[in-house]
Amino acid sequence: MAMRILALDPAARCGFAFSGAKDRVEHSGVWLLAARGDDPGGQLQRLDDLLCEAIERWRPEVIVYELAGHGSHNMRAKAAHNEKCGVICLVANRYRLPAWGYLPNVWKARAVGNGRATKQEVMRRLERFFGIEATSEDQADAIGVLLAAQQGRPPEPVKKQQRRAEKRLRQLPRLF
Repeated sequence: MAMRILALDPAARCGFAFSGAKDRVEHSGVWLLAARGDDPGGQLQRLDDLLCEAIERWRPEVIVYELAGHGSHNMRAKAAHNEKCGVICLVANRYRLPAWGYLPNVWKARAVGNGRATKQEVMRRLERFFGIEATSEDQADAIGVLLAAQQGRPPEPVKKQQRRAEKRLRQLPRLF
């Protein structure tokens, strides 16, 4: 049975995509969070409002989003992205929904088969492989995150896997 998923590419132009019970993209587009002369708090409030509205309308079972990758060297852009991810997690928690974050290379590898795909390559592959014509890079990224989430949860970070394995080792009985 397919899961109802709401996917987001958090930015000033926030891409969104929703898949319902038939595992296909039912709604997608871009939310404009930034208004001229707007302060960062206004963008975060607008994201909160739009996300709540989408959850009420579409009733997703999980919210997925793109995590900040290591590609941007602009610390302000990374900080703004992480603030928006925080709002997504906060709203998901408010509605008692799980929120899964995907690193760009992970969702790109799952969705279009190349973890280093450029935004233009993502758009071309979505159209070629899935017949989905995205009108913007932000919308294409959200659709890509959605397609990755349809394949399951994001992988655990290596350090977390190592800690879990070490904990299991400590629980084993000592032989001598």
